[in-house]
Amino acid sequence: MIAGCIRAVAEMVEPGFALAVVADEPDNRVLEAAVEARTDAVVTADTGLLTLGAHDGIPIMSATRFLEWRGSAEHWPSSFAGGHRGAPARPPRS
Repeated sequence: MIAGCIRAVAEMVEPGFALAVVADEPDNRVLEAAVEARTDAVVTADTGLLTLGAHDGIPIMSATRFLEWRGSAEHWPSSFAGGHRGAPARPPRS
């Protein structure tokens, strides 16, 4: 059920750039995907990413914090409310 919900709003991306923000290379791949997709948030238990707090305007938070954050209407993406991918919540990268 959860996997189906994620697939319903997921978008596959292939970043055309490389980041070197953190020492752990796989974490940089996560950040690249988040930036490329203009995601609303990165939800993780990874302490290295959580220490950043945000990257390129994208908040990085624990699952618990996300559940608190999503309760606030101004932070809940329109794509979840309508069951489809709406307009990006953030402006395109320049």
